[in-house]
Amino acid sequence: MKKKLLALLLTCGLAFSATTAFAAAEQIIINGQVAEIPAEMGSIKERDDRTFVPVRFVMEYLKYRVNYTSTTVNDVLQESVTITDDNNTSYLMIRDSKQLYVLPGIGGGVGGPINMDTASFIDDTEDRFYIPIRFLAEAIGYTVGWDEATQTVTLNKAE
Repeated sequence: MKKKLLALLLTCGLAFSATTAFAAAEQIIINGQVAEIPAEMGSIKERDDRTFVPVRFVMEYLKYRVNYTSTTVNDVLQESVTITDDNNTSYLMIRDSKQLYVLPGIGGGVGGPINMDTASFIDDTEDRFYIPIRFLAEAIGYTVGWDEATQTVTLNKAE
């Protein structure tokens, strides 16, 4: 009986420590400035051990244009977000997809999909489109850092 109780306590302790090891980020710092997400624009979320952010807030903060599209094809709802920069390069994300598509603009460049290890999603309670911040930031030329002690994600424009 004592062995079973000890095994149960050890299992619970290990489970608790594993669930707290991947806490969601508490803040985002972009180019040295704390980026506070207004409550009406979503929040930072943790899923699949990744930090997800509301696409519209982060990209508009960086002065990109954001367009949400919702269409129904063969009775199936298809939702996507297109982000466009000043050179008309676009980044397309489809709900629940593990790919970020790059569509070159002025000056050409290399386009195509960037594979992610987790899927974008829409939080239906907030009506917000979320993507892992590392994939999006690196696709647009930012370096990404993580400070475990302060639970902070940092984005800096790559040189």
